[in-house]
Amino acid sequence: MEILTIYLSAVDAAQFKVIARSKVGQAEADSRLPFFETADRWRTTLIKALEVNEFRSSAFQREGEQEWMVEQELLTQDGESFHPAMLDRIGQAMYESLFPVGGVRDVLQRAIAHAEDNSTQLHIQLEFNAEITKHSRLPDYPWELAHDRQKFLAHHQVRFSRHIAHGATIPNLLPVQQLNVLLVSSAASDVENKLLPLSKKEQKAVLRGLEKAQAEGHVRVDVLETASLNQLRIYLTEHQGNQAPHVFHFDGHGFFGRRCNISSCRTIHGNLSTEKCQNCGVALPEPQGYLLFETQEDEPDYVSAKELGELLQKSSFGNDSTQQRGGVAVAVLSACKSSMALGGESVFNGVAQQLISHRIPAVVAMQYTIRVDAATQFSEQFYRSLGCKNSLATAISQAQEAMGGEGNQWYRPVLYLRWEDNEGGQLFGITHSETESSSLNSPICSDFRFPLKLTAPQRKQLRVALMSAFPERDNLALLFEDDLGVPLNQIVNVNNFYEKVVADAIKWAESDGKISVLIEKALYTKLDNLELQGFVKTLSES
Repeated sequence: MEILTIYLSAVDAAQFKVIARSKVGQAEADSRLPFFETADRWRTTLIKALEVNEFRSSAFQREGEQEWMVEQELLTQDGESFHPAMLDRIGQAMYESLFPVGGVRDVLQRAIAHAEDNSTQLHIQLEFNAEITKHSRLPDYPWELAHDRQKFLAHHQVRFSRHIAHGATIPNLLPVQQLNVLLVSSAASDVENKLLPLSKKEQKAVLRGLEKAQAEGHVRVDVLETASLNQLRIYLTEHQGNQAPHVFHFDGHGFFGRRCNISSCRTIHGNLSTEKCQNCGVALPEPQGYLLFETQEDEPDYVSAKELGELLQKSSFGNDSTQQRGGVAVAVLSACKSSMALGGESVFNGVAQQLISHRIPAVVAMQYTIRVDAATQFSEQFYRSLGCKNSLATAISQAQEAMGGEGNQWYRPVLYLRWEDNEGGQLFGITHSETESSSLNSPICSDFRFPLKLTAPQRKQLRVALMSAFPERDNLALLFEDDLGVPLNQIVNVNNFYEKVVADAIKWAESDGKISVLIEKALYTKLDNLELQGFVKTLSES
C-alpha cells in the first residue's frame, strides 16, 4: 500500500495550505475552502444536503439557501429534488480545493501511477492539527468525496483516512493472530428526539460477516447482553490480557448536541445554539457527540464521547495481577453522526475524534445519518473483509462498494487512524506464507515465517545487522534496486547519515509490506553475516 499524506493547515476561516508528501515527491500550495462565502454560508447547507437521504424543502429555509443550491447544481431547476449530479458536483469542488493545480496535483497523479505500477492501493491520509477548528472548519468538509471529473477517487484504488495531529503519544499495538470482537447492540430510542427503535438486523449482519473467520479461528465474537455503560465497564474489567476486545462495535443511535451535566437532570438538547438547560436552567457545556446506551429501566442513556473515551482508555492498561497491556485497537461506531463535530472550537467534539484523543488507534464512524439497510450492508461486508485479514482501509473500501456506488450512502463511513507504523490499520499479524509465495532455503529460516511488522527492539537489531552486512551505502542501494525493484534514493533521503538511511529504508519496507522480502534478500546476499543470522534466530525464538 502506497501512502500519500495531505496535511491541511488553516490560514484563516477561508484560506488554507495543502502540503503533500509521498515517496514520489512532495509539494505545497495555497487553497480555499469550496462553497465558501462567509463563516456560516454555505458550509452547513452543504452538510445538510449530504446528511439527508432525500430533499425536503422544510430543511432548507434560510434566506437564499435554496436559490444558492440551484445555482450550484445541488438542486434541480424546479427546486423539487436534489440534482442527479449533486454528489459529482460536490466531489469535484472537494478535488479542486484539496489538490490545487500545480505541484500538489502532480504529486497525487504520480502517487496514483506509482501505486498502479506496483499493483497496490494508494492510501491518502488527511492530516489536521488538533487546534485547527479555532481558525477554520476544514475537518467538517467531506474530502473523501473527491472527484477528478472522471470518477470518485474512492471508487478506484484510493483509500482515505483522517489523522488528527496532537501532543499525545501515537499508539502502537502489536498485531494479533486471533481478533476479539465485542458487539454492543443498543435498543435505546428517544422518540422526542426522533430516534426511533432499531431492529437487530445489524447485529445479525456482523455475525454473518464473521461466520467464516470464526469457524477458522481467526476471530472470537462476544455480544454484550445488556447494552448499558455499566455492563460494558464490567465486561472490560473482567476481560483482560488475551481476552480483552480488540474491536469494540457499537450498533445504536448517535446524537450530536448539548447535555445538561447535572446528575439529577441530564436533559439532552439538539439545538446547538441553546445556551441554558431548558429543564433546570443551568449553563450547558459545549456541543459534542453522544451514543445512546440503555439503562436498567430501558431508558436512553446519552453517553458522551468523553465518558466512553475515558472508559476505553483506562481499560487498556490491564490489571495489577497480570500487568498486561492491550485493549481496544479499533472502535466501530455504526451510529448516525458519530463522526460529526460541528459545534464548539474543539476538533475532538465528535465521538470518533474524542476516542482518537483517548489513544484508541483507529475509529470507524459515520459522518452523517445512515439508513439501516446501508449500515447493515456495510457491517456485513466490513467484517467479512476484516475476517479475511485485510487492513481497515481495505475493509472499509470493500464495505463502501457493498453499499452501492450509485447511491448516497457509501460516503458516510469514515476512518480515523492514528497508529504508529501502521498506516493501513492492519490488525492481524500476517504470516510470511500469507504475503509471499517463496520461502528461504537457508536452514535458519526453512520453517520460519517472518512477521509483517517488527517491534521497536527488532527494528533496531535489524538496523544494526544491515549496517554490518552492507557497510557501504552503495551496497545497500544495489540490494534495494536489484532485489526489491526500487531505487534507494526514491524512498529515502540518501544524503542523511547512514544509520538514518538504513532506519528509513526499514520503515519504508514495513509500510509497503516488503519487510519479509528485505530480510530474505539481505540474508541470501550475505548468508555468512553473523549479525543477520543472529537477528533471524532472535525472530524465530520470539
